[in-house]
Amino acid sequence: MRPPFYAQQPALATTGEPESGTPEWIDLPCHARIWEAAGQWIERRNEGGRLTIQGDFGVGKTFWLDEFARRFRGRRIRLLRASCHSAKGLDSESVIRQWAQEARAFIDLPRARMTPEETGRWLALAIKSMKTNGYRVITVVESSHLPEIDHLAIEETGLFFLRRKSFQGSLNQGLILAPWSNDELGEILSKLSPERVWPEAVVERLWTLTRGYCGKAMALASQMANLGLGQNSQEMSLEILESVMAWMNPGGIGLANPSQIEFNNRMTNLR
Repeated sequence: MRPPFYAQQPALATTGEPESGTPEWIDLPCHARIWEAAGQWIERRNEGGRLTIQGDFGVGKTFWLDEFARRFRGRRIRLLRASCHSAKGLDSESVIRQWAQEARAFIDLPRARMTPEETGRWLALAIKSMKTNGYRVITVVESSHLPEIDHLAIEETGLFFLRRKSFQGSLNQGLILAPWSNDELGEILSKLSPERVWPEAVVERLWTLTRGYCGKAMALASQMANLGLGQNSQEMSLEILESVMAWMNPGGIGLANPSQIEFNNRMTNLR
């Protein structure tokens, strides 16, 4: 009997059309609570307060924030983001500096170089100006921990804290952006590549190879789709997966990023 597979699925579960050239966010049942909390948070008349969303590396916190900005763009939101990919997290000076760089997209800096004190004062004025013009300013910190930020600028803004933290055995962690399950990976692949068929065995192997790491799984699946396209194959197979794995670094599954010329040459050799 033919094993089950993830065939074509309906249109993406997003609200409205995605921006041109921007990957689409796909809603899953595990996201419902977070969207409900975000909707309630944005409805508050008091624009202050903090919303913390926790999740391990690669579960899509930054991607979720992009979708939040798109869904609520009618609220005249200005997002000022600060992020850190190190486990050490951010210090307050770095946060202020990154927020100021983000604010440059809306208000010109007076000069290229400013001291930390000057940057902080300018940021406070920039936020006040945006709020005076009717915008709702939301500051964002994506890091392993939230530093103490003693700054007047954030007192009148909402704060998103996207906390990078793996599950540690406690269920009392607030809002969790959960990693995908094996079945959810299959659903996502079928929606992102509706012209492809992803057999259950292939999805299971992808999940096992990448240890459930969402970003790695998607990167590896993308390489498979590219190779399958060259072979005019609609159904992904374990053979295609093994062909891609043959030239990828096993210690960095899903993270290989060859140049376009190198990738094209490798794909030609594998066909």
